[in-house]
This record gives sequence, structure tokens and C-alpha cells, in this order.
Amino acid sequence: MVRRRFLLLVAVGVAAMLGASPRVVQADVFILTQGGELVGELLNPDESPRQSYAVKTPEGVVLTLASNQVKQVLRPKPEEVEYQAIRSQYPDTTEGQWNLAEWCKEKKLAAYRRAHLERVLELDPNHEAAHKALGHVKIDGKWTTQREQLNSQGLRFYRGRVRTQQEI
Repeated sequence: MVRRRFLLLVAVGVAAMLGASPRVVQADVFILTQGGELVGELLNPDESPRQSYAVKTPEGVVLTLASNQVKQVLRPKPEEVEYQAIRSQYPDTTEGQWNLAEWCKEKKLAAYRRAHLERVLELDPNHEAAHKALGHVKIDGKWTTQREQLNSQGLRFYRGRVRTQQEI
């Protein structure tokens, strides 16, 4: 028994050193009619007309749902699936989060990019490139958003234009 565990640990260690990674599975989100959601891989995608959904959860459990139990199926973009697979490879450092933000920019994942840029600023509040990427401007040595700058001047962004409070 001890020998079997040892061999398993050695195999896992060797696989990790060789760069083996688990298969990336596209997980769908099933919005249920009674409320709630289920995340998993659709096992019967070609069924037509749809009578049931066979879903394999990340834990390996296979569930079958009647079609009237599922309100909507949300399928993430391939870039989002790739992001979920690679994000743990980037360290939680200024450089790591900046590199991940740049990766998100290349893949057009704006919301994820913004989150990583904000994390860069949590780690390094003076990171100029992250501030600029978020649209911040430096006034009197202090970084500020465009909205904060307008508000300090008594201006507001309203219906696509900058206006004074009186114009609104």
C-alpha cells in the first residue's frame, strides 16, 4: 500500500516536471428553470430534438436533466476556457499580473484584463503602465480617473457628452 502511494506520487511529480497538464474541458453553465445553475460538460450535444441534457460535473458525476428543467445553456468562449486553464500559471506578483493582463488584452478579454490591472495597482500603486491602461491620468503627482477629474472641475459625463451640472 505504501509502495503504491509512493509510485503514484513519483508519477505525478514526473508528469508535473514534464509539463503535463490536465485536459481542458469546456464547461457549460446550465441555468435551471427552478432557479440555480449547474456547471458541467454536455455529453449529448447532438441530440435533436432536445429531450434531455446529460451533464458531467467537474467532480465526475453524470446527471440527466429533462429539457423542461433547463431554462438556458451558457457556453463560454474558447478564450475564456483557455484563460481559466492558464491563469494559475501566472504568479500573484506585479510582473505576473501585468503579463496576464497583457495576455487578456491579446485575447480581447476586457473584464479579466481590468481585474488583473487593478490587482497590479493593489500590488504596486505607482505602476504607470497599469494606470495608463485603465485610463487614469496623473495630476499634481496623483493618479486619478477621468471621471474624478471631471467631477473636481464641476463637470459630469452625461448622455455621451461632458456637461456642466446646470446643463443636466
